[in-house]
Amino acid sequence: MIKDYRKVIFTIFLLIILVITGIILLFKNTTIIGTIKPHTYTEQEVNEYAKQAHGEKVKQVSKGKNIEIEIEATNNNKEKVNGVMYEYSRENGDTFPIITYPVHKKKSDNKTIENTYLRNISDYYQSAIIAIYAENIASIAQTYNLNANIEKNNMNSCIVFDMKEEKEAYNIGRAMQQINELLALEINKNEITKKYEIENVVAKVHYINQENGIDKIVNIPLAQNHDDIQDFDANYYASLIKNNIN
Repeated sequence: MIKDYRKVIFTIFLLIILVITGIILLFKNTTIIGTIKPHTYTEQEVNEYAKQAHGEKVKQVSKGKNIEIEIEATNNNKEKVNGVMYEYSRENGDTFPIITYPVHKKKSDNKTIENTYLRNISDYYQSAIIAIYAENIASIAQTYNLNANIEKNNMNSCIVFDMKEEKEAYNIGRAMQQINELLALEINKNEITKKYEIENVVAKVHYINQENGIDKIVNIPLAQNHDDIQDFDANYYASLIKNNIN
């Protein structure tokens, strides 16, 4: 009888240990459930992401470097957290950074920030591609008598079109079509980058109309893969720009 009680107690004890271990692993390896302590992806996990997103031949060219990042916090505040930056190289030689750092979990409205943290990956390959092809992009813009400023920075590259008249919107659209044909296959966003919610780089149109006192910046999307190229034609961009400046 006593032995039976011991078996029951031992079994319950084992179950408790298994449940606790499972909870710890769940909190450690998921981006869904938040934790109170800021946490990041491990080097091995970042390497796995890089291979899934950029191909098996992607290489880590520099070890993780600790950096400090400012993130959104509760009550509209900012908070500094520690992150790790890795440098990678694709098979064609293009180099780009990937950073892992903690972010605050948001409620279902995607606005309200909670105290708990999620792990996050930021992949700057799209930004690096714009920097690499900066001269080509500027040349395409000049073909349509446009001025495109390319801010070259591996982490914050951006294409900014200057626009003074509405009629330039269509030419910007034509230029964007060619830019998409140049970049889309390189960017080639896939299911992995979508799963990790990697942000898309956007081009910008800076519209200044001094006569009417208008000074606006309109974000316009870049094609993320080959399928986007046909959808993002000149008329699409022209309509998007005009609808957002009026």
